[in-house]
Amino acid sequence: MGYFYYDSSQDKWFAFEDWGNPRLADLDGDGADELVNQFEGLHLHWPDVNIYRWRGSVLEKSESVKAVLQVPHFSLSSAIANTESGPHTIKVQAAMDSESVRTESATYK
Repeated sequence: MGYFYYDSSQDKWFAFEDWGNPRLADLDGDGADELVNQFEGLHLHWPDVNIYRWRGSVLEKSESVKAVLQVPHFSLSSAIANTESGPHTIKVQAAMDSESVRTESATYK
């Protein structure tokens, strides 16, 4: 998907491409929303999350949550963001073996 946005303070249009469902949420409690992009999964790749934020006049993109956490069996593990209500969380479920029989999960705030 292609995303276009206008920054009125800079009087500029910006664009980037990413797969997923974007949402705005203040993840770190600083009063500014981050762009949380939930990749829903596709074919052999399970859900994952990327986070975008403004740093000065530059839009920064994080590595995916699964990459940052170095989850095993990357394509069989998932990261799902809850930005709808309450404290914003990201739930990670890691496949501990290649058959996804044994999993570990954690929720991050």
